[in-house]
Amino acid sequence: MAGWKGSKKSYLQQELAAAERQVSELKLQESHLELQVEEFQAQEASEEQELIKVNEAVLRGEELLAETEEAAEPRVDSSEFAQWLRARKDEVDAISRTCNP
Repeated sequence: MAGWKGSKKSYLQQELAAAERQVSELKLQESHLELQVEEFQAQEASEEQELIKVNEAVLRGEELLAETEEAAEPRVDSSEFAQWLRARKDEVDAISRTCNP
């Protein structure tokens, strides 16, 4: 019987050692996965910051484009317009005098 108890104890010790190794391996895997999660979160945060920068650049570009388009619109010089208006008025007056002597 002593041999049987001794071999049972030895078997249980081997099982315990195997279980402890599995626990150690699982803890190592857990640490590795936690590290991967941290790396993923850092990468995600970096990509989010990059996206924010890109969006800001797009907005600045749209603002500059709007300013450029606005600046490219033809401007009417008020004095030039006043001269043109006077010339048209003079033409109308001349036509009126011709039609109504």
